[in-house]
Amino acid sequence: MIDTDKFEGHTPGPWAYCEYEVYAEGNPIIVSLIANETELTSKLPHRWADFRLIAAAPDLLAEVKRLRRREQTLEKLVSELKTTINQHKEAYE
Repeated sequence: MIDTDKFEGHTPGPWAYCEYEVYAEGNPIIVSLIANETELTSKLPHRWADFRLIAAAPDLLAEVKRLRRREQTLEKLVSELKTTINQHKEAYE
């Protein structure tokens, strides 16, 4: 499981990307790629996908945290349901 606490204090999103950098809107550059055009097209063919993934990091982190809260809520409900079932089961035995 990913320790999401280690990401506390990151530059808030949303993040965006353009030609050679990922940046936070209204904030400084997050990642800057320094390369010539040959390197960008031949050695880094997946750069746009990489930039999209990096730019999505704040949203992905928020989604992980949301899903964890939901999972904790569901685990609590299942535990309460099991307790209730066992109490009723004992009453009929």
